[in-house]
Amino acid sequence: MATVNGKTVETDDDIPAFGWKVVSATADECCTVTVDGLTAQNKYYRLTLDNCGRIVSLFDKRAEREVIKSGCAGNEIQVFEDYPRSYDNWEMTDYYKQKMWVLDEPAETEAVYDGSRAGFKVVKKYHKSTIHSISGCTAGVSVSILRMISTGMNTIRS
Repeated sequence: MATVNGKTVETDDDIPAFGWKVVSATADECCTVTVDGLTAQNKYYRLTLDNCGRIVSLFDKRAEREVIKSGCAGNEIQVFEDYPRSYDNWEMTDYYKQKMWVLDEPAETEAVYDGSRAGFKVVKKYHKSTIHSISGCTAGVSVSILRMISTGMNTIRS
């Protein structure tokens, strides 16, 4: 007996005390995340993106409720203006709240599959920067994955 993705499975071989053994999950345990259009789901959640790559719906199937407030986005990217007064950077004063932009242009979106995970790769452009994010679900686990990588540098003057 061994545990794979939170489930107890039978094994043909014994696992020694204080030892380990690689145990592979069966195909039906690995492929429980589905992607259809801009929706990915597992047995716990249904995650839906809009054409801008924002999470506009995260439905909790166990609690039978929507997690994202209507009209809002779960991973909205906001850009703020920052003019430091005394230091070169990272001096966030209250005035930064006065100038904020939302990255709400349509994004490049493609389905991605990675073993027991599936979801979307979203690529957004902002001036000289490219923002890559991966949003999706994991099979057998009730969490969503969100990972962001930004490349490039911006100097914004208005």
